[in-house]
Formats: sequence, structure tokens, C-alpha cells
Amino acid sequence: MSFVTILTPLFNGIEYFEECYNSVVGQTETNWKWIIGVNGHEEDSLHLNISDPRILIKYYTTKGKVDTLNKMMEDVSTEYICLLDVDDVWFATKLEVQKKILNEHSFIDVLSSNCQYIGELNHVPNLPSGRVTLETLFQINPIVNSSIIMKSKLAFWKNRFHLEDYDLWFRLALENKVLVSIPEPLIFHRIHSASAFNSSGIQNPNALIQYYKNQVKDITVVSAYYPVKSKNSIDDYLKWLEFWKHIPCNLVFFTTPELVETLDSIRSNYKEKTKIISLPFLELEAFKRYNQEMWINEKLKDDEHYHTPELYVLWYEKKEFVKKAIEQNYFNTSKFIWCDAGICRHNEWIPQLLNFPRCDRISNTKFNVLRITDFENENDFQKINCVGGGILAATKEVWLTYYSKYDTMLKTYLEQNRFIGKDQSIIASMIQNEPEFFELIPIIDEFKESGYFCWFSLLFYFSR
Repeated sequence: MSFVTILTPLFNGIEYFEECYNSVVGQTETNWKWIIGVNGHEEDSLHLNISDPRILIKYYTTKGKVDTLNKMMEDVSTEYICLLDVDDVWFATKLEVQKKILNEHSFIDVLSSNCQYIGELNHVPNLPSGRVTLETLFQINPIVNSSIIMKSKLAFWKNRFHLEDYDLWFRLALENKVLVSIPEPLIFHRIHSASAFNSSGIQNPNALIQYYKNQVKDITVVSAYYPVKSKNSIDDYLKWLEFWKHIPCNLVFFTTPELVETLDSIRSNYKEKTKIISLPFLELEAFKRYNQEMWINEKLKDDEHYHTPELYVLWYEKKEFVKKAIEQNYFNTSKFIWCDAGICRHNEWIPQLLNFPRCDRISNTKFNVLRITDFENENDFQKINCVGGGILAATKEVWLTYYSKYDTMLKTYLEQNRFIGKDQSIIASMIQNEPEFFELIPIIDEFKESGYFCWFSLLFYFSR
């Protein structure tokens, strides 16, 4: 069976076909199949006299490149496909080099290379190489279509802003697929007046970029770290904070004056997307509204050994941190997500989390909470963790409503002399009291039986 199927939609550019053809049949890697999809021409009108059994010529009555490519995929049975525009030319070793890379790195979903321009230009462009992420695609499309080899199961094109390939790379990056570009040129890419490179017309890359920015950028992450006594050491937290070095999100981070420099260093690659706020621990709203003795006395009601009054204060303060971030709205976003500072405990998770947080995953009308267990007729949630508190998300309007509802429920707890230390208990009571206000998100499948890891489920849910 062939290792790869090459797809060439053919409408214009027949004058370049012979050169394109010779570059394919001259490949040092010979285990391929080539489908040439002729669109807009009557059968046999192009006089393509080809006898190579590896080459299939198909005539389509579909309209446009997108429909033709999707129809061509119906004849694909190989694990990989390549794209090749008729006016481009491959280096003889193109498939051989890419096959070797994929054999050694099978996790790669899309592999592209640099190119040598021919035609109206004649140089090797300075394209980014390495992992192609959403952040890359927001700046430039470094993927030269005729250079790619990709897993067939991922190929489906949409005619969005007439940039079907660029759109596909965006969609795959949003799904955390692995797109990689190597700096070595493996193709000649022709630049001429009719090529996509020089085409302005109906293609609208700025609109496409904005379309995807609206899905992932219209959100602010709010977090905080204070080195208080807890079951995890300060060294543990400083290690977990390194997660934020890799995530290109809008981030508002509250911390002590002593740690501002540390956080600045961690976010040095994303300074324009980061606001570090110095706020001493004893100046938190929890101490302004309730005296310190009250938080200390709550410890007497808590059965969990590792919980401390300082943690109770920080759990209460989540909504206060978010409210402050909403009031300032440093990044002019409509959605906000609270995220515990140490939410990512394992470095091997990070490649799956580069899109965190996707704002299109967050309800526009409800408050998003992780559901740990089904709710029973239990009035006191102190000993039952029904929901997670590590990640909470909503629009700014819903957050402000949540803020008021939380204070109302907290007041009820105080009147009933119930334990107020854990925000999860108060949130669970709020859900029981007003379930329609909340979007309860179940644990993702791979974490359902994992015990400890279930608490980190929303980190993955909001990244996919």
C-alpha cells in the first residue's frame, strides 16, 4: 500500500503541469499515489496522456478548490496526504526527507518545509520554523501548502474567507494538533501574478485572523499566589508557576510585593499580555470585611488537617481578585476565568494546554464550574466535594452577578454558623439553590477514574 497520496486540484496553470509532473515522478521516495482533480474542464480536454499506474486523473463538476479537495479525499486510503499546486515543483528528495522525519516523530500531524521562490521572486523566505502554534498563525502563515504532508484523517477544508488552507491550520492548531515546519527548503514555490501570493481580491487574511482571535483571545485569566502555609511547599508552587511561562494568554496576576519580580520574569515573553498586581496579603478584602480572628476560628470547624486560615482567606478572595480585574479590564475582554496559580502540576501536560483558555468554550449566559459528583439532598457540603474551585469562568456580567450571589450565600452560612472556609461548599449550596445559573461541566473522560487528576479537568476542557 502507498505511504502517501498527493492531491493536486487542477483548474488554471496547465502550462506548468509538465514541470510539476516531472518533479513528482522523479521523487527518490517512490511509494506514493497521486490524484489529479480536474475541475472546470470537460473530460480529456486537457490531453493529459499519463500511463503511470500510481496516478489517477479525476474530473469533477464541483465548484471551487474546497469542494474539489473534499471530493478528492473520498479516494484517499493512505495514512498521509500531500498537497501540490500545479504551478509548484518539488525537490527530488521531498518525500524521502519528510517520510524519515515522520517515521522518527509519528506524533507530528502536519509537517511542512521552507521553500525556494521561483518566478517573479527568487529567494528563500525567512519563515518561522519549529512548532506552529496559534500564536504563530496570528502573526503569519508559515506553512507553504505544496510543502505539507499531513495525516489524512485530519483533512477537511472549509471556504472561510477564501483561505481554505490557512483556515485548516487554524482549526488544527485549535485542536492542539502538532504542526511543525522545518527550515530546509523542499519545494520550489512559484510566484506570479495569478498566484495566491499576489492575489488580494476576495481573500481576506485579516478577517480570518480576527475570526479565530474572537474564539480564543476575548478572555482574561485571573490568578494569584501568596506564599502561605498549605499542604504544598513554596518550592512546589514556584515550580508550578513556570506553567505561565508557556501560555500566551491575557493574565492578571495578584501577588505579594516580594514576588512581583519573579512573576515578571516568568512572563517575560508575554509582557504585553500580563499585568502583575502587587497587593500585600493583609490588605486583601477578606480582612477588610471580616476580622482576622473570624478566619482563624473557622479552622475549628474544619476536618481537613492541611487547610489553614490563610487558605480560607485566599479561597474567599478569588471573586475579589476577579472583580478587581473586571473593573480595570486591562485587556478589554468580555470573559474572565479564575485559575489557581498551581493548576498545572506536570510539565508533560503543557503541549496539550497551549490554547488555554479558549473563550468559545465558556457559556455566554451561565457560570462555568467543574462538577465532581452528582448532587444529593445534602445541605452541608463541608465533607462532600461536589464541585471544583480551581477554575471558574464566565462573562464579566455573569461574574458580577455571581459575586453578589456568593456574598448572599456566605451571609446565610454565617447566620447558620456553618463552615465558610471552603468556597467549594458555598458554590455547591449556590448551585443547589439556583441550578439554572450554573453550567456544570463534567470531568473529561480520561480523568474520570483518575482520582486526584479529576480536579484539573477544566484545564484541558478549556484548552480543546
